[in-house]
Amino acid sequence: MEMLSLIHLNKKVFMSKLIFSSNRLFTIFDFFISHSQLLIRSSKNDDYDKNIDIIFFDVKFQQINTYFKGFKLRMGDKEIFSKKYPSVKEYLSSNENNLFEIDANNEIYYIAASFAKVYENELAFNETSLGVLNYQGRDVEITNSMK
Repeated sequence: MEMLSLIHLNKKVFMSKLIFSSNRLFTIFDFFISHSQLLIRSSKNDDYDKNIDIIFFDVKFQQINTYFKGFKLRMGDKEIFSKKYPSVKEYLSSNENNLFEIDANNEIYYIAASFAKVYENELAFNETSLGVLNYQGRDVEITNSMK
């Protein structure tokens, strides 16, 4: 079910698609430099038997914190953001690229990337789900930004 919310930016109102939401604690976990993949993970622990991995593909820009308590991932407004951050204007002008908005810690953070996918896995703390040909932990997809 697609969830939409109203976002107010610079007196412009637009509908923003909610991609994923969780009350768990998430941290920046890994970055695969050669393919610009960013992993934000909520690690398994005594309360949760599985990790939740949020992977952003083809990351061009990130304005984020290192941890997130509570996590709402939405599509952001590329037009308004491009005016505020001209360094990513050309990247966001492509229909294949997106602006993602993370609402956490009572703040809003941004990532410009092609797409995002959310997975559930049981990888150990020292294992990553990033990679191109040889990756693990992507068997159970919860959702993605392309739906």
